[in-house]
Amino acid sequence: MFRSLFGQIVLWLVVTIVITASGVALIGAFSNSFNQRPSPSLFLGEAEYLYRLDGPRGVAEYLQRIRGKAGPEAFITYDDGRDLVSDTDRSGLVQQARRGWLPFVMEGSRFFFYEHDREGHWFFIEAPPLWGRQWINRLWMLGVVIVFCYVLARHLTAPLRPLQSAVERFGQGDFSARVESTRQDEVGQLSKTFDQMAGRIQSLLASQRNLLRDISHELRSPLSRLSVAVELARSQPQNAKALDQIEREAERLNVLVGQVLSLARTENVELTLDYAPIDLNSTVQDLVNLCAIEAKQRNCRIIVDETANITVNADEELLRRALENVMRNALRYAPSGTDIAIRLEASTESVHFRIADRGPGVPAESLTRIFEPFYRVDQARNRDTGGTGLGLAIAKRAIESHGGEIHAKNLDGGFEVEIILPRMNLLGDLPGVMSLNRLDI
Repeated sequence: MFRSLFGQIVLWLVVTIVITASGVALIGAFSNSFNQRPSPSLFLGEAEYLYRLDGPRGVAEYLQRIRGKAGPEAFITYDDGRDLVSDTDRSGLVQQARRGWLPFVMEGSRFFFYEHDREGHWFFIEAPPLWGRQWINRLWMLGVVIVFCYVLARHLTAPLRPLQSAVERFGQGDFSARVESTRQDEVGQLSKTFDQMAGRIQSLLASQRNLLRDISHELRSPLSRLSVAVELARSQPQNAKALDQIEREAERLNVLVGQVLSLARTENVELTLDYAPIDLNSTVQDLVNLCAIEAKQRNCRIIVDETANITVNADEELLRRALENVMRNALRYAPSGTDIAIRLEASTESVHFRIADRGPGVPAESLTRIFEPFYRVDQARNRDTGGTGLGLAIAKRAIESHGGEIHAKNLDGGFEVEIILPRMNLLGDLPGVMSLNRLDI
């Protein structure tokens, strides 16, 4: 509790009030003790006079009058601590008085004010108890002040809670999160500033998504007409070579536009996922079969190590696209004649999909940036490979929309991408990692 701003405000207010109240009460109690009766030196002077006049008997009667029926304890001693009247040993109080610098000494829970003279006599008189009815009233008032401090601290920190909630929602992708505070103080101004910033960012992101969508749709129409024109022009054999080149470039643009549309869809914070039970083993096998021709052309093998049947609750289109993009990325950069290893397994908390190739890998500083749209590593991802820099970005958005994670790392002579889906997306009981089933293509 005391790590929060609210707890710290309450704690410091209460500690300050308690210390102040205790100091004032102690000072007041001792001040009243001095003000309500003559000083110990005056009592000592009268006791010495009666001692010279009537001896110990006169001092005893004098002390008895001081005590009364409910008065304070009072006694006078010799310099060695023996009681002048009863001969009781009170040397402990005398020793405290000699080495002390306070105007009182303690015996058990009682306080005694003291005074001594040149002849070696010590006079002690008990101070009234510090606890009484007035202290009960003070404690009651202290309780009221503490409650007031609690209410004040809660009033000061109340607008910070909705601001914290709005910031967390905004950070998680809910760009419609607003505080909508009506306060006019500094915290209210901070909340309004956040609302203005959030509105501006939401507007910019919406404009960016609309721009991507509009550009993609505008490019699709001329690409379609270009494809039709290419087919018509093929009737003239002398144009075949040039038309083949045009067709390849048109297809490349068509793929790029499709990926831009996919990226725009996965970046939509209002995206509604169509969850359904999916046999992940079957999906992976379908994708392997789909990539088999490309793998054969590159003289590569796709080797799958999988566990027992794993079923997940996910959007089939997005999840399939993410896995396919990662697999095709591995195929694109795997050297000829090498294997691409896929491992699919489930734990009690998550499902792991790993795909590793024997490609050149990427520099360490680029391991996170390769998931950014249009980012390429010059040494391995150049234009000749056909990559657009969008495949892994689309995969990352799709996996994160399911609450999962995607990571990349360099291996000893290769490169690996790992996809992790949370356990909450799993359906049914999973026995964990079972015996492996090897599929060679």
